[in-house]
Amino acid sequence: MRCRFTGRGFRRGLFRSKALFTQRGCIACHRSPDDGKGGSVGPSLADVGKRFSPAYLAESVLSPNKSASPNFYPTTLLMQDGKVHTGFVEASGEKVKLRVVTGRILELDAKAIRKRETSHQSMMPAGLVRSPEELRDLISFLKTAGQPR
Repeated sequence: MRCRFTGRGFRRGLFRSKALFTQRGCIACHRSPDDGKGGSVGPSLADVGKRFSPAYLAESVLSPNKSASPNFYPTTLLMQDGKVHTGFVEASGEKVKLRVVTGRILELDAKAIRKRETSHQSMMPAGLVRSPEELRDLISFLKTAGQPR
């Protein structure tokens, strides 16, 4: 998907971009870079526009597994009672602290875990944007949110 990240079209997308961030579910895992509201299981998007280029952000949205940090590989725990929990391990020991997609931290007895498997894929799905215009709008939001206008 090709997209220009400069000019009037880039700035015009700011009006639609926050809605797109919410509608596509980004806010479920990521805190919004403009107001800090949202989930906490994905990487922080605070100042993401200062840290990364538009091209890098676009690649991360379009192909989330290409440069995903191992810190964000989810772990699935199969418990002795048959329950399954998936999230990010925050601490291990006698108790395993697992942050699930809702942001809640489960404290699980390590002895009750039958199987532990870590994926090497991001939990972020591909295909969140459906057109070059949506990609431009989302990247414009990430690049400019929280910056003075």
